Amino acid sequence: MGRARRPVRLQLTGRRPLIRAERLIGDGRAAEAARLMVKTYLRGHNPQTAAPDEDRIDAVGWYVQAIDADPAAVPDPLAWSRWARTAAHRLHAAHPDLDLLQSTVDTLNHALLRAGQHEEAILVRRESIQIAAARRDTAGAQKRHAYLASDLHAIGRCDEAADEGLTALEPIFAADPPATLHDISAAVGIFMSLESCHRHDAATQLAARLGRHPIGLALAATFAFEPENDDLLTVLSPAFQTHTAQHHHGEPCAQQDCPLAHDGAVGVRFYSAALSGYHPATADPDVALIRVASRFVLFPDTDQQDTADTAAWAEYAHRATLTHPASSTEDITVATKLALAVADRHVDRQAGIDASRAAVTALTGRADVGAVTNARLELAQRLHRAGRCDDALAEAAAALTAYDAVSTSRDATGVTHYFTVAAMFDGCHRHDDIDTLGLSAPFDGAYFNDQPDVVTDWLVTFEESRLSMLEHARTFHADTSCAHEECAKRLTAAADIPHQRALHHILYLYEAHRFDDAVAATRQHLARHDPETSPPSQGLAQIALCHLTNAVEHFPDQRDETVLPWGRYARRAADVLDPDRGNGWAALTSMFVRAATLYGAYTEAIEAAAEASEHCTDRGDIPATLTAQFEYANTVHAAGHCAEARQHATAAWHDTLEHLDPADPDQRLTGLLAGINLMHLLGDCHQHEDAAATFARAVTTYGTHNTNPEADADAREQRWQRANRDLIHRSDHHRTTYHATDPCRDQHEHIDVPIAVAISGIPAHTADFAAFAAVQDTP
Repeated sequence: MGRARRPVRLQLTGRRPLIRAERLIGDGRAAEAARLMVKTYLRGHNPQTAAPDEDRIDAVGWYVQAIDADPAAVPDPLAWSRWARTAAHRLHAAHPDLDLLQSTVDTLNHALLRAGQHEEAILVRRESIQIAAARRDTAGAQKRHAYLASDLHAIGRCDEAADEGLTALEPIFAADPPATLHDISAAVGIFMSLESCHRHDAATQLAARLGRHPIGLALAATFAFEPENDDLLTVLSPAFQTHTAQHHHGEPCAQQDCPLAHDGAVGVRFYSAALSGYHPATADPDVALIRVASRFVLFPDTDQQDTADTAAWAEYAHRATLTHPASSTEDITVATKLALAVADRHVDRQAGIDASRAAVTALTGRADVGAVTNARLELAQRLHRAGRCDDALAEAAAALTAYDAVSTSRDATGVTHYFTVAAMFDGCHRHDDIDTLGLSAPFDGAYFNDQPDVVTDWLVTFEESRLSMLEHARTFHADTSCAHEECAKRLTAAADIPHQRALHHILYLYEAHRFDDAVAATRQHLARHDPETSPPSQGLAQIALCHLTNAVEHFPDQRDETVLPWGRYARRAADVLDPDRGNGWAALTSMFVRAATLYGAYTEAIEAAAEASEHCTDRGDIPATLTAQFEYANTVHAAGHCAEARQHATAAWHDTLEHLDPADPDQRLTGLLAGINLMHLLGDCHQHEDAAATFARAVTTYGTHNTNPEADADAREQRWQRANRDLIHRSDHHRTTYHATDPCRDQHEHIDVPIAVAISGIPAHTADFAAFAAVQDTP
């Protein structure tokens, strides 16, 4: 396309726009370059009649390059490309200039491909190859051969494409000139085109030749871990799969497990074939071979393909890296991680242990204490997971002791190591042994106060180490009776970690107002456990409480048979985990009472409500006691024992008036809700005059002491709204269930006015009465 001319020509005034166009394209300003070429050389000229002119020929090349031969561009790039090629041939006939011919033919080929005229483009490409050969540009001819193979492959002329592609690659295997990275890229493209045409044997032979060629192997190694080049296998795969579907649909494949059916399989086969000329057990340490082997075993589906032995090549890459004199600490660390990943993929514990031990040996004496400690702890943990406890703890203790010698009070890594080792000793019930190791360096906790990332990393490490401890204790020491006073607590806390993580995620969803996602996450987590057999767990009990809350406050009209079993589980767990019944117990019991009432388990609900009332009374918490007494009355009322419920509620209301201070915001709201609660119980059973009087008394006593601004007003507003929604729902259910045919259903309109007047005196922070005021027949 556009060409840089001889220096003496570039100094001529008439070629300055061409020089500028080249620079603009180089600076990424292609649109400006295209406009400049049109304005200076093409405008006012017709490609059908324009006379041959070398500068205009070059201008066409820069123009086509600048617009990427867009067929929709104006002026028409294809028409000008044809003119340029014809004009160049005429000039060449008078004054031979193969460089000019090469440029115009390549430009025309580009324009034809962009215009979809592939057959003519192939003819022009062959001409381009001949010109490159005439110029003795061996590399250029080879490159254009590869392009020709790609062009032929694109239109389904696969036999010709294979022949041209393999011919183009022959110079790669010659000693002189040496292969280049571009050659390897071309070889990969041809390899994949052969695969897409089901020529798997030819593709394997090609990759094997590359692997056996010293320069080919070295360049393939470079290719393997260069992101832009390495991605070629992934980027090209969809295009070649499309080719197979379009041009080889229905063709039988001689290979039983055709790699085209598997994503990534082409890459696996390429590197596997490149390794086929070597044996992993006897190959000498070689940097290029190490890289190719490493890239091969990294493919996730390697083990499912009929290819080289993944485990053997992973072991070679690791062994060769450890013994190669030029290997750095990082090289050894990376190779070890790769070997361990393959061992874990194969579930081969011994291979992992051997690789870890070899890394410790290789790093000792050549790496710093930190690197050796990391390798040794990896070995210790793998021994521990295999149940080789004495060896594991010896390695862990030695690693911690060695690192402790260089640790400081501000060393975050030392704390991380301690968490890991402590969990290993605890998992074997060797609790006192870890205490003797300890951390000898003073710990500067204040230094880390402003480093939340460090603290987060510690928390993750601590949790993971505790989970490993639990798994080890269950697997290898299930029958061990441990007398250590903290052992049972530690195991219980470790078992709770997955639940706490799930709870944290659920609460985050609630806080982010992603309610549907939070409900779904709650149900999904509980579905994986059995409320009858799950051991007491704080996190699981909290998730069960979320489940109860969802059912009571958000889905009261939807029946979920798992609600009560999980409520019972949460209560059992609370009895074990919170025997002193702190504040959380009362809240849980209240929610369970509401859930049991909602689901008609009245006997269970009444017993739990009575238990909660007694508990609050024993604690001397008057507001909580009064709230619990009303909860008990509501539960009895829901069971249809109306007179008994009114009796309990009336007694609680008199205690409320006597003990709750209207000047206290929280007590004022509790008193107001107590009066409204009694109003509902009375009104639901058609005691309308008493209901109205109770409501008026509640508003007079607790609704006129508003002081603004008040702390926690939002929380009280939410409490007010939740309570009223619940009371209204209960009233509707009670009336429908027990008083549906009572005669005075429509005979108490006379109390609406005093009710409305009373509502107007309710404090400002409880001003949202839309739901409540809408129920005018609920005094």
